[in-house]
Amino acid sequence: AEGWARELGREDGWTEVVEGDRGDLLAACCGWVAAGEAEVLRVMTRPEARRRGLAGDLLARFRAAAEAAGAARIFLEVDAGNGAARALYAKHGFLPVGRRPGYYAPFGGDALVLSLACRPGGRPS
Repeated sequence: AEGWARELGREDGWTEVVEGDRGDLLAACCGWVAAGEAEVLRVMTRPEARRRGLAGDLLARFRAAAEAAGAARIFLEVDAGNGAARALYAKHGFLPVGRRPGYYAPFGGDALVLSLACRPGGRPS
């Protein structure tokens, strides 16, 4: 909760959520855009709401917002062992550009740093 509160309070931050029919949180994405770059900080989907395209829709919205704000590239980290997340990011064009050994230790493994080229200003490349 403390991490989310910090991220929600960022002046350069972006957060969007998807709510269910009863106002319950189904999915969320947050990130920031600054100095021509963007970073996805968190993407989450409740287990019962997975495989509906919610996370992908949120990533597309973040990309559009980042491009509109002038970002040339979006970065994120993902646990190397999280095949579902890696498949989602690959489907949206993110490519590996680095590795951070032990980033998620002691509960996870290495982080893969992924990147996606953008069209700053939303202009065609």
